[in-house]
Amino acid sequence: MNVVEFYKELVQHNWFSSWSDAPQVYWAGEVSHEALHETALSHGPSFAWVMAEYKKRLFSGKPWGTDPLPQLGLPVEPSLNDMIDLRGDFERLVFSQVGVSAKQILDRARYMGALTFNECDIPRLIGSVDALREAWEAGQQEAIALHMALRPAGRMTQLLAAQKASKDRVDAAAAEADEDWQHV
Repeated sequence: MNVVEFYKELVQHNWFSSWSDAPQVYWAGEVSHEALHETALSHGPSFAWVMAEYKKRLFSGKPWGTDPLPQLGLPVEPSLNDMIDLRGDFERLVFSQVGVSAKQILDRARYMGALTFNECDIPRLIGSVDALREAWEAGQQEAIALHMALRPAGRMTQLLAAQKASKDRVDAAAAEADEDWQHV
């Protein structure tokens, strides 16, 4: 499931079933809400954020005694240009100690699905080839560990070396997979 499908499920959910006097409606709504909540928690921070923001905005306005908040727009899957912009933002952060913070960039990366953690799925195209999946997992762990230790402009050499090593592993795995494919 991607974040767009999840958003559509949030829109279709009956958020007001908890106030129903009919037990069947009440419990069906509770089960449905729990399923949405579980999906949000199991798919990472971007899903949890979308659900929290959707609920906050849905239950705002005059009936709730607050100022009305505009609803979120439909999320979109990140394009190649988004990924390039994100990488540019991160590289700028390494060389500059002012402007965008690491937390802002990582939040943007998580929201777009560009950054994965252990509990998230590997992209399908990479995950379908054993060698690429293993290289991806190793590279992700290195990137996360380095980011946690990174100080702006402090360990650029180490970061670039790790990125190069990770890219070399992925290239080697891709070449192996290509050779295996040609022998079939």
